[in-house]
Amino acid sequence: LSNFTARGLFFIATEGVTHRLIEIQNISGEREYIELAGDAKSFKTESDARLFFGKFGNYEFFGDKADTIGLWRLILNECTPCKGIAQMGWQEDGFWVWGNGVFVPGEGYREFSEYGTIKIGNRTYYCSSANRINAFALENRNRRKFSARFSDVRFHDWQRQFLRVFGENGRVGILFMLTSLYRDVVQETAGMVPILNAFGKCGTGKSVMLRSLSKLFFRSPVLMNLANSTLPSLDNAVHEYRNVLMAFDEYSVGISRDKVEFIKSLFDGGGRVKTVASSIEGMRYNSQSEICASVCVAGQQIPDTDAALLTRIISLEFTKTQYTDAEQDELETLLNMEQAGLASVVHECLEYRSLIENNFADAYMSVRRWVRKMLSEAGVRPEERIIATWSILLSMYEILSSALHFDFSREEILALATRNISTQTEDLQSGNELNTFWTVFSSLVQRGDLVRGTDFKTVTAPLSVETETGRRLDLPLESELLYLNMTTVYPLYVREMRQLGGHLFSRTTIQKYLKSSDGFVNSKKSVRWAGVRKPGTQNEVEDVIGKSWVFALSEIDLPMELSASAENASTEEFATLPPIPVATAPTLPTQPQETENKNEEDTKNVQEEDTTVTHLIVNGEPLDDAFVAEMIDRYAAAASAADAKEAQRRKQQGLPESPPHEWAYYVNLAIEELVQQYGQRDVFDKVQGTRYKVHDKRL
Repeated sequence: LSNFTARGLFFIATEGVTHRLIEIQNISGEREYIELAGDAKSFKTESDARLFFGKFGNYEFFGDKADTIGLWRLILNECTPCKGIAQMGWQEDGFWVWGNGVFVPGEGYREFSEYGTIKIGNRTYYCSSANRINAFALENRNRRKFSARFSDVRFHDWQRQFLRVFGENGRVGILFMLTSLYRDVVQETAGMVPILNAFGKCGTGKSVMLRSLSKLFFRSPVLMNLANSTLPSLDNAVHEYRNVLMAFDEYSVGISRDKVEFIKSLFDGGGRVKTVASSIEGMRYNSQSEICASVCVAGQQIPDTDAALLTRIISLEFTKTQYTDAEQDELETLLNMEQAGLASVVHECLEYRSLIENNFADAYMSVRRWVRKMLSEAGVRPEERIIATWSILLSMYEILSSALHFDFSREEILALATRNISTQTEDLQSGNELNTFWTVFSSLVQRGDLVRGTDFKTVTAPLSVETETGRRLDLPLESELLYLNMTTVYPLYVREMRQLGGHLFSRTTIQKYLKSSDGFVNSKKSVRWAGVRKPGTQNEVEDVIGKSWVFALSEIDLPMELSASAENASTEEFATLPPIPVATAPTLPTQPQETENKNEEDTKNVQEEDTTVTHLIVNGEPLDDAFVAEMIDRYAAAASAADAKEAQRRKQQGLPESPPHEWAYYVNLAIEELVQQYGQRDVFDKVQGTRYKVHDKRL
């Protein structure tokens, strides 16, 4: 029938895809191993069989149709059923798969057969990359790097040398490596797995540490470059290996937005979604890839342009660029350990998997509550997600410290976590959407792109204002309100953000963020904005009435002093002065009580200043003099209390006395408040025949 023998070896099912492994040997002793796909039609007819076997060399088949069917049945009966291994690393059946063997906790390590098979318990498993016929297949090149290599190095030896080289950052690296080994447990319990971010200048050793961690799993690893790798390749890398540490390099704020979103998805475990055609005709469904590996990212920039990404990472800064000969020798020692093989270190850690499975949930919740309380007592208020990411690593320390005997104490890792959380919180606050908006706004003001009176203006604030949500906002004396003309400000903000390459939010989104901020007071529909003459023209410009967003300057974090009279302001003594409610202000005559030391000239001046605020006409209607007097007295009472407090402070410190605030200043503030309440730009005094214009906080 033929000049060769054939026998079926294995029938392999891998995630719904089947194939068979058969062996053929001709009369010359030549042997071939063939992987036959489950849907192949190679044995449909005798002519197909002749062509199929002939393409492998001197293999001739002379049988007819009945012989072809008999050969096919023979192969089917001889094949041993196997479960194909689709992912390297930890398997749901309870063992760890390398490219050349398997480690079973409690039993040890065993090599694959020459066919890539191994029997564990009552089941046979097949690994395509371990099959010798695939030794040079390009698709298995990286998998064959994921191989077990052994030496006498134990976990304690490795961690000691690792810490000598990488110091405090090495402590976090060790705990992240352990988190990676139990990633499936962490993901199921916490619903998240942090991303390790190593950033710093070129030559600081960030990529060296990530490559060193990768060498626990891979032989001669090459970090994937985020800039030139495609999204499908990145997605496949984190799906192909389970509970393995993967490292990406060359992160920068200039990478594409879809890659930033992909990195963010690594935290939650949800990969890319694609539409797949079903085997049922006309049916299609969405399939989402699974994130199975833990990821480290290295780069020269911290990912602070996206606040959501910044809360998902554990950030380590590398600053040192010069190393002594002794430090270089320590690195060489570590490299020699890695070259010899560190599979025994991984196996030693995997022996404690049951310890993690039984204790991680309780430890994580306990550590998370304790870290939150500790930071609260220290005055640090980080995002809850940052607390969660660090709590995962600290939980690993709590569970495994007695088993693995770390070379750093609980106090040391807690102190390191506290510092990094505080730093990361500051980075988040300085890089969030609102702070970015106010930073860009300040830059535009300083360059003159935003014009006072046209795009924004500041006015004196009353002691207490009611916000749009009904909340009462008490403000310090001499506080100011910032009016923004969003119609003109937002386009300039967009232009600046595009030039900076930052993440741009829509007008609606940034307005919602601003409206929900602490400093937002309300929005006014009818505010007069000055027109601006186009350069090079003599055209007349008119003021416009438009909408304005109002903010309390004291409640927003501007990186500049925006007050029009900042150079003349003297508000230090009022910084902690509590507001005096209008309801509790006494009704006193418009003329203030004068001290015995006041001379007649001062009294005359006060009386003259007093008359300028009586008989005020606002919107064509006169105001009640008692109402005006009450408002002025409220400011005067605040001034008197502040002056007394300041005089006492200066006396205790041996400083010269400071003159009390003049009565006219508080008359001015009272009229300013009237203007704010009535939404007018001018106040007319019918007695003096004077119209007072509000301009840069002064009348």
